[in-house]
Amino acid sequence: MKAIQTKFTEHGPVQIQDHGSAFLVSYPDQNNPGYRRERTFTKVIGADAWNCAQAYAAEKRRGQ
Repeated sequence: MKAIQTKFTEHGPVQIQDHGSAFLVSYPDQNNPGYRRERTFTKVIGADAWNCAQAYAAEKRRGQ
């Protein structure tokens, strides 16, 4: 696992990680302080996986 991008919000960090076969977006759970949620974007979908992971992380940084 390699952390590629980390940005901080008022609730905690939003991070994109490279796990080899997938990108993982890790973000704070706003309803449960201290907990984190994750969403996986497999590289099977091609180069679009990186774009999807970045867009999802940006959405979570805005608090949606």
